[in-house]
Amino acid sequence: MSLNVYIWDSATPPTWALDRQCNPMPGIRQLCTVTADLSGLYSSLTLRNGPSGQYYQVDYSVLISLGGTQLSARVQWDDEGVTREGPATIIPDALK
Repeated sequence: MSLNVYIWDSATPPTWALDRQCNPMPGIRQLCTVTADLSGLYSSLTLRNGPSGQYYQVDYSVLISLGGTQLSARVQWDDEGVTREGPATIIPDALK
């Protein structure tokens, strides 16, 4: 999983973060990318039926901590009623 995290640098948040070509709107910039290996969520997959046939779905949340001097991130999901967490990596935009 790879998730781009954006921030805005103005007093009023914009209506949209990205334009139709997926470029940041004025005042928006990419802060970082959060990545995580979701293969450990295999047991949490749910079989679903859609218009094109069956598929598997897994629901998860990305938790980002903004405290201290650095960002940190975790992935969280439900596994048969038990909340589980796993590691995520933050890649600062300046390093890309």
